[in-house]
Formats: sequence, structure tokens, C-alpha cells
Amino acid sequence: MKIQSLAIIFILIVLPITITLTEYSQAQIDTSKLEAKYDAALITATYDALKALQINMANNAYSDIADTKLNSGIEASANTFYNSLEASLAMRGFDKEDIQLHTPALVYTMYDGYYIYSPYTNVAVLDTTNQEVDININSGNIDYGFKPYVYYSCRYVPQNDNDSDFVITYSLDNYISIVGMINGTYVNESGYLIDKSTLKKSGNTYIYNGIEITPEGTLTETLLDPSDPLKTKEYKYIKINGTKYYWDEENEEIFFISNGSRQRQGNRDTYEAYVDAITNNSAGYLYYEEAYIFTNWVLGNSVLKDLRASDAVDSNGNRMNLSEGNYTFIFKNASGEPNVPLEYPSSNFNEQRKAVIRYSIESNLSVSIANFNAYSSSTNEFQMPKLKETDWDMLENQVSIISFLQGFSIGGKIYNGYTVITNDKTEEVVKEEDIFIISEDGYYHRINDEHFINNLQTGVGILDTDFEVRRDLETQLYYLPKNQLGCYTSIVSQDNVNHEFDSIYEYLENEDDVPDDVKRAYYTALGRERWGLYRVTDKEELSSKLENLKNSNN
Repeated sequence: MKIQSLAIIFILIVLPITITLTEYSQAQIDTSKLEAKYDAALITATYDALKALQINMANNAYSDIADTKLNSGIEASANTFYNSLEASLAMRGFDKEDIQLHTPALVYTMYDGYYIYSPYTNVAVLDTTNQEVDININSGNIDYGFKPYVYYSCRYVPQNDNDSDFVITYSLDNYISIVGMINGTYVNESGYLIDKSTLKKSGNTYIYNGIEITPEGTLTETLLDPSDPLKTKEYKYIKINGTKYYWDEENEEIFFISNGSRQRQGNRDTYEAYVDAITNNSAGYLYYEEAYIFTNWVLGNSVLKDLRASDAVDSNGNRMNLSEGNYTFIFKNASGEPNVPLEYPSSNFNEQRKAVIRYSIESNLSVSIANFNAYSSSTNEFQMPKLKETDWDMLENQVSIISFLQGFSIGGKIYNGYTVITNDKTEEVVKEEDIFIISEDGYYHRINDEHFINNLQTGVGILDTDFEVRRDLETQLYYLPKNQLGCYTSIVSQDNVNHEFDSIYEYLENEDDVPDDVKRAYYTALGRERWGLYRVTDKEELSSKLENLKNSNN
């Protein structure tokens, strides 16, 4: 065959294939580029929403009687998410309404539950005669908003026990609530669980992991001086029910900071209990005292101490084993298993806690996304994507935001993306790694900073968010509530931080080089910050907390 004939055959057969493959490859590249742009826009919008949430949480304080759990802050965060996404996708011709029709859900995981932001049919719209009218989905009366708060709860009905049927609500740490019938008696108890092997009592003294816990006395924080805003002034304070109360000795009054402004609580005569709590801060000690009492109640109950993962039931009463591990009991270890304290990440209790959180979020979110198909004008079927194990690890342990974006055509396929962003600057939950140690060198360090423990012998434990810059809204001036600086190799680069152990608990238990005074400062601060979290919703409970503070001081 002549060369000319071969050339003609090549042109007729090979060249079209080459052109087709080139076009296909280019289409794949274009699709990947477009998918990356959507991913970037979704991540940016979620970060913006998180930043808005952090600002609202940092500048807000709650009164003794709080009606909401950060509702206004979360609403503002959701609006920020849509505004940011609209700005990123505006060049593609999408407005906020288009974006909402492709955003099946936003999820805000909080301390003991979560909110789901999704569309719903408003069935309580009034007509012109002010009479309630029923509206169907297709009538166009669709609103977007947060559904009722869902707790991380699980119902338990122990087998062969007709007198017990109760619900346990979990949280992002070792705090639980138990409500229902146990042995035929109604109970409603809440508290922190601390393993009896790690927390012991000797007289009026509590010993945690071999360290004696004592009231730590007065804490101080720097605020702007109202008489001269260009100067700062130190005030004694205590955190009660999510709010820091400061003692102004010069004017003899109690005040707190709300929305960046100073709010007067009252004078000494009216709020003597607050003054006593501030000047004799024993919140850290009280945390261990209350945890000791609650843990003994749980483990001393014949039903609870033998509670199994297989005792969990769904809303219809059907048995369900949420456990993916090999543990049997929730609050204790079966024979032959390693003795892991309750509060440690690898304990049976934490395995069950994480399983309940995962099941609750996954099941409710799947329903919300499935129902979203009724509201969206898209011809695509919206489905719950499979979240990675690394994502679940964040959701089970941190305040987070999950965002979804689906249904946009990106050439060769339909976009289906999600993002999980954790909030590491929140005061709603106190994790073990959130406590820093102020040392004599004028810096603050992580507790597992090896350089720190080898060179210093004492310190004071402080929550990490207390080192964040704040702004006074009246003067628009910024200030630092703490004067210390962060150790670079400990806080930023973490070159000196020990990562050998799975948790701070295990590190302090096994690291003999950490001085006892440093351990005491850490354990006390962890207890103090957890005791001061927002939980109380009525005055009687708050008065009880203040009375407990007074009694522990005495």
C-alpha cells in the first residue's frame, strides 16, 4: 500500500478519534475547574458564616434568664452564608433565590444539639380576614429558616425491665442529662461524668488523677477604663451561666459586657452573692464536687450502671444498636476490656456518645435533604452525600457548620458538594485542649508544651478565647483582656508540643515531668470553665448555683 493511502486512512480514522479525545479531555478539565470554583465558593461562604457566628458569640452575653440558644447570632450567620455565596456566584448569573433552591440544608451543631436551616411551608399565614389558612407546598408560600432545636438524645428501654424507660441527652463532652422512669421512679438529673478511678474524695478534699483540687481564689481581666477609654483597668470576675460578672470596687457595683457594651447588673447590697463569688472564686473546685455527686448517683443506680448500648430504641420502640465497636456497657467496662476512664476519648461512654450524635444528625439531615426535593425547582434528585470519617470526627467533638450545595450543572456532571467547618473559638463548649497556662515568663502555653514544663514550675489556667482581641462598641476601640502573649513554638508552630498521646488527660496521667502545681492549675481551670457554661434558665436554679459557690467557699 502506498504511503499516500496510509496517510488518507490515518486522517479518516485516527484524526477524528484524536480530536474527540482532545475535546473530551478538555471538557473534563473544564468540568474540574468549574467544580473547584463551586467548592471554593462554598468553603468561603461557610467560613464567612462561621466568622459571623464567632463575632456574635464573642460580643454577646446572656442574662440570668435566657430564652434562646444564640438564635439571633445563628440567623445572622445563615444570612452571611447566603450573601457570601451570592457574591461568589453572581458572575454566573445566580441570585440569592437561585442559591437557596440549590442549598438543601445548613446545619449548626452546638453543645448539646443542633439546628437545621432549610425551607418549610408556612401553614400559619393569615389571609385578609385574619383567619388562618392552610397552604400547600405548591402555593409559593415558602419560607427559609431554622427548624426546632434537636438534642443529641437517645431513648433507652433496658431489656427485661418494665419499670424503666428514659432518655439520655449527650453533649460534646462528658455532660449528660437523664430524664424518664427508672425503676418506676421519675428522674430528671444532669451533670458531668468523671470516672470513680480518677476522681476521689478525702474529707472535704477532691483528688483528680492524684492532684488535690482547691479553690483558686480571685481571677482578674483587663477592660477599658470607662473614665479614660485610652487606658485599661483590671477587674475581678467570675463566669456564671455563660456570663462573666465583673466587680467594680471603686463604684461598688456588678456589671457584665453585652454586645460590646458595659451593662450594670446592680450594687453590692443587692448582689452580695455575686461579690462573694467573685472575690472567692471556687468554681473549679465546685465542678469536681458536683461531678463526684452525679457520677456516684449514676454508677450507684442498678439500672444505669448496667446500661448497654443494645438497650437503645428508636421512636417506635424498636431495638437498635448504635455501636460500631465491640463494647457492651456504656458507663462501665466489661470483663477483659481495658480500664479506660469515662471522660477519656476512647471510653465506652464516648463511643456511645459519638454514635448517638452521628445517628441523630445523619437521620434528621437525610430527611431534610429528601424533603427539599419538594421545594426545589431543579429536576435533579437531592440526596444526602456520604460524609467522610474525618468530618464525623469533627462533628462529634466540636461546634461546627455543615453546608450543602447541589444541583448545578457543571458540564459533564451535576455538582454535589458539602463543607464541614469547625468553630475553634467558642465559649459554648470547653475541650481539654482549650485551656492554656499563663506562666511566669509573661507568655501563655499549651499544657503539653515540653519546653514549658521543663523550665517553669507554676502557672494559671485560662480559656483560649480569653486571649482574643475584643472591641468596645461604644468607643470602637480594641483591647486585650489578657496582657500575656502566646508562645510561638507552643501556640503557633507547636514545635514543642507533645503529640504522643491521644488526649490531654492521658498526657497528664503519664507525663511525670509536669509539675503538680501546673497540673492543678490546668485541672482547676478546666473545671472552672465547664462549671461556668450556660445551662440555667430560671432564677431558682441560678440562686442554687450561687448558694453552692458560697457553701464551697465556707
